[in-house]
Amino acid sequence: DVLPGETKLVNLKFDVTCAVVNALTICVKATLFPIDPCYSIRQNNIANWDSSMLTISGSCRLDTAEFLIINQGQTQQQRTAARYFLDGVLVRVDSIQLSAGDSLLLSYFGNGHTVRVEVDQHPGIPYYSKPEASVELCGSLVNWLSGQIPLQYYDDAGPVQAEHCVLVNQPWSPNEKTGYPMGVTRDRFIDPGQQLQYTITFANLMNDTADLVVRDTLDASLDINSIRAGVASHPFIFRTYGQNVMEWRFPHVHFPDAIADPLGSRGYVTYSVDQMPSLPDYTLIRNKAYIFQDSIAAMVTNTARHTIHRQELLTTNLMAYSLDPTGVKVYPNPAVDQLFVQVTDNDSKHMVIEVRDMLGRIIYRENGDVGAVPAQLDLSGWVSGQYLVVVITGKQIIHFSLIKQ
Repeated sequence: DVLPGETKLVNLKFDVTCAVVNALTICVKATLFPIDPCYSIRQNNIANWDSSMLTISGSCRLDTAEFLIINQGQTQQQRTAARYFLDGVLVRVDSIQLSAGDSLLLSYFGNGHTVRVEVDQHPGIPYYSKPEASVELCGSLVNWLSGQIPLQYYDDAGPVQAEHCVLVNQPWSPNEKTGYPMGVTRDRFIDPGQQLQYTITFANLMNDTADLVVRDTLDASLDINSIRAGVASHPFIFRTYGQNVMEWRFPHVHFPDAIADPLGSRGYVTYSVDQMPSLPDYTLIRNKAYIFQDSIAAMVTNTARHTIHRQELLTTNLMAYSLDPTGVKVYPNPAVDQLFVQVTDNDSKHMVIEVRDMLGRIIYRENGDVGAVPAQLDLSGWVSGQYLVVVITGKQIIHFSLIKQ
């Protein structure tokens, strides 16, 4: 039991089976029971809510990613949006409307890609709820891009739920700051209004026992009044002061040095914060933290960076896209200077090749007839990074995630 105003630390240790693929994503979700509805309400005016309540779960069946959407409330009085992502890229927008207790099963040929589905609740719902589910590495290893799940938000904005995802064998980085969701593309795009959850890791890198203090000055685009200090590796005292400055102190904790005790020298703190309201598109949010060890100069973390921008749909055809590359080969992947696209489906006589960057901008487009010789793309002048290759034939539209090295 946790008394009012009391804080308790619960440590959980998980052993990962040796059969797990290296760099696979593992997520842990915690819920505080009993759930008092008063703690979960984000708005008091519920007159317009239709009392619907959508949930979604994802699973992998052989090589097929399956998503089950259930309406656990009353009948939806209006359609709500459903968004489909392939390796972090928005590829389809649809809408759903379910009766009370009804469900909808969505199936996609995963082929190793990370597939994510988000559904919107009724706009009048009074609770913190943004249902989402992801299925990673369902099928072939060839198309798998590690680390896609932490790039986008988790459904844990409410005060009684928390979720965190890590990669298997993810290295420990001392004096590092990471914001979740991490954001898609190199610009780290996140949605307007998206809550951010930060983790600051640190370690005693001196050659003797040290007392540590962590300070973080919040970006002006984040709301200092919404700060919630989260879990930490050690008992702490938290305060805010001055111009958006946060501070963690660890009373009676003396961190051993990293050589004498590598694990004992490490620590971390976490916190969540909301964006300031009505931030304009492409607002840049930057944050870094400082770790003070006794009398030496402060160590500075990296700068965690996010950009406010809602993804736009990368193709106007909402129904004909496919995650199944049957009949089309795109190789090599990753690619350095050249990329080959070959349609092996004998029934297709014409094809369109389109390459987009992670902002959705078309950087290459070619129309041509299908032949025995594959189409060849010169990538020598392209910037290294991730691209979306769209191949359109007479039968289907196929998306490939391309890594340019």
